[in-house]
Amino acid sequence: MVRLPLTPAEVARGQRLGALLRRARGRTFNSIPGQGQRDAILLRYGPGFTAAEAAEVMGNQKSTVRSRLRTGRRRLTTLLRLRCPEHPDGKNLS
Repeated sequence: MVRLPLTPAEVARGQRLGALLRRARGRTFNSIPGQGQRDAILLRYGPGFTAAEAAEVMGNQKSTVRSRLRTGRRRLTTLLRLRCPEHPDGKNLS
């Protein structure tokens, strides 16, 4: 269960991590279709919520959030590989 409101430290950590993700992934992350997938990923990997906590914040079932996380991660991986074709795994080593 999510403790709302979040502590100032949790908010700051989420903002820092979210900013890093946005800078690092930029347009690639934003090109993931479906706001629900982006929201699930940001909640899970930003402030580090569990799927259950993210589900409560988003007002969805835990299974829905888990599905959105899985689909969003797959799409993000595919998009990153397409944007970094010089490496066989899609990793830009420069």
